[in-house]
Amino acid sequence: MTGEELKAIIAERIERDPRLRKIRAKTAKGKATKADSFTYSRICSEIMSEELAKAVLDLDDREGICAALLRGNYEEIMQTADAIQRSIDEKQGIHMQPRRPAFPAERVQQIAHSLVDPTVPDEKIVRRAGSTATVAMSFHDDFVQENARFRARAGLKCYITRTTDGDCCKWCAELAGRYEYGEEPEEVYHRHDNCDCTLTFENGRQRKDVWSKREWEAPEADAGAGEPVRLTAEQAAAKEAEHLPKRLTPDARNGTINAENDDISLFNGASSLPKKQKKSLDEAISVIPAPLVKRLSQFVSGIRIEEGRRYSSYNRETREIILDSATGAGSIIHELGHAFGDMLGLYQNPEFLTIIEDGLDLSSWGSVVSIPHPHKNDYIYVLQSDSPKIISQYQLRIYGNYPESGWDSTPIPITAFREYISVGFDAFFSDSELLKQKDPKLFSFLEALINGDTSSEN
Repeated sequence: MTGEELKAIIAERIERDPRLRKIRAKTAKGKATKADSFTYSRICSEIMSEELAKAVLDLDDREGICAALLRGNYEEIMQTADAIQRSIDEKQGIHMQPRRPAFPAERVQQIAHSLVDPTVPDEKIVRRAGSTATVAMSFHDDFVQENARFRARAGLKCYITRTTDGDCCKWCAELAGRYEYGEEPEEVYHRHDNCDCTLTFENGRQRKDVWSKREWEAPEADAGAGEPVRLTAEQAAAKEAEHLPKRLTPDARNGTINAENDDISLFNGASSLPKKQKKSLDEAISVIPAPLVKRLSQFVSGIRIEEGRRYSSYNRETREIILDSATGAGSIIHELGHAFGDMLGLYQNPEFLTIIEDGLDLSSWGSVVSIPHPHKNDYIYVLQSDSPKIISQYQLRIYGNYPESGWDSTPIPITAFREYISVGFDAFFSDSELLKQKDPKLFSFLEALINGDTSSEN
């Protein structure tokens, strides 16, 4: 028998199997579950191993054919697992590409090579061919582990569940259970020959900021915006006192008084701000050198308060900064960072673009995830990266549309990282030592620009 003939037999069984056809129909209707995903992988693996065991002694190229069959089985399992995961994510309002684990070439080669071992009898070769089901089922286990890992790093709280068929060995019985990802034993992803334990993962409704570790309940899909929290004047003052950064200007640290007029009144629209909020904004921007404040006030078209929006923003087209009364003081420097970048044309500056790119993989959208917006009932795209230079996850927010196709081969434009400068600019004044430690190139770049503005208003 040739490899192609054996492959055709297996493909026909997979196509006609009523259990698999039922799962495919549920998948097409968006009704398949994680358990269906595992069951599909188990049945496909069993069919492949049964047919291989029947034919293995008659195959001329046992090793090559076995490796090819396992590769085909991997593709079949991944395609179904991907489709089911996408359907489940869509129902939960999760906008995230399922991750495909790397094909375990070494593991496959090891079992394939064992079929040509001249030191063992034919009966053992047949048993080894039958045990390829265990290797094939591990493909789905890898899918579970890879996606749980990736989503946990993106801020979703994930759980790993291992269940038995009720007639299992002591080892499997002890491993059975539900674990929060990161706390599960390593062995939970392992299986012995003829092991039918089901391994799945699930996303909890709880989100987690992977930098600050703050957790919160995620809104249901299409839930709409939540009710705004109304604070009394006393409560607002208490919140402001709690969250407003306690920062000193460079002059204050040296024991001198800066007599320059560097307050918020330089900005258009500042005269209409409430007295209390104006005072808070004055204190917030007092850390920025006076000449730079003056230049920014000439570049920014205006500042205004918009009640109830719960977030701040900078409009690149109009150069206007819009603040919320509850967050204005704490976010003004961040928004001025956007204006600073536009004022100096940093996203056309090759040196600055090189600083962004350093240490980041921008070759494809494969590591881009969508996460809840920090302040709105919406999602944003963020590059997931282990780079130690990142101040916060939000710094790698991507502005632009996700490619409709070719996401794993389409490069990410460097200019899409508009938060890189605003987060860095804010950190330069709020925690310069942290910025210097994590991203010394960005710190030195900003220091040269800001010191230049301090010494000259040109």
